[in-house]
Amino acid sequence: MKAPWELLAFRTTYYEQIIKSMLKSIGVPLDKLKFVRGTDYQLSREYTLDVYRLSSVVTEHDAKKAGAEVVKQVASPLLSGLLYPGLQVCRLCFEKRLKKRIGS
Repeated sequence: MKAPWELLAFRTTYYEQIIKSMLKSIGVPLDKLKFVRGTDYQLSREYTLDVYRLSSVVTEHDAKKAGAEVVKQVASPLLSGLLYPGLQVCRLCFEKRLKKRIGS
């Protein structure tokens, strides 16, 4: 991880406040606006099961190939670099389901 958890928490709070301020300044009502942090769903049972399902069908070769464009390639890569592309897919799928639930 590039940044410690505490710093990520401060960043998300900061970005949320900035975005709300910008939207409010142009007259956008904020009563229906809800910010969802990754950890709000990434620590859920459903998301974890999706990650396990995906990892049961993705080969090491495919994970390396998918990660080659976004993860620095080294002789002995960390497991996180192999997991990253799959986690991104699960995140996108989960966010798509979330959007359907809130009607956006």
